[in-house]
Amino acid sequence: MNVLFVTRHFGCLRNFEGPVFALASRGHDVHLVAHQDDILGGQAMVERWAAANPRLTWERLPDTEPGEWDDLATRLRLIVDYLRYLDPRYRTASGLLRRATGRTPQIILRVTERRWARSAPGRRALRWILLALERALPRPSRVDAFLAARAADVVLFTPLLALGSEEMDYLEAAVDRGTPSAFCVWSWDNLSSKA
Repeated sequence: MNVLFVTRHFGCLRNFEGPVFALASRGHDVHLVAHQDDILGGQAMVERWAAANPRLTWERLPDTEPGEWDDLATRLRLIVDYLRYLDPRYRTASGLLRRATGRTPQIILRVTERRWARSAPGRRALRWILLALERALPRPSRVDAFLAARAADVVLFTPLLALGSEEMDYLEAAVDRGTPSAFCVWSWDNLSSKA
């Protein structure tokens, strides 16, 4: 099986060393790819893994091309993530709201000061509009080209839950291709405190 493991940066794979080596030791080819530059020694780590097992390979994902819609898609995702933290369930999670607020355009912050925008129906309507706008944007051609070239039998993702997650384009493209995909939970708090 050809396994593609997409991550934000290689340091995010630290918790998956056991499963990655288990897949490789069972004869599967595992290709590790990251969006961002090395953080926390992640690149050195995957270099060691690849040296230890020839079935493990790695590379950085292609950068954004000028004129593509990546920046707008990321901004829309950041706003949707921010709206989540306006839900009363997160009232005591001031740190999460503060982090999301810092990445949200000022115009949206002003809009969400209004009572209607803070209500559950208002948040749902805003979220629906933002997600519709994001879906209307063309997916970067490099994403589909990358997945087609790798011909993965399965695509794994982690952390996938970062604010404005860049991995979403790859997840959507894998789903559109009919490639089985899985979210690998990095840590217990990722399910409650992330985007």
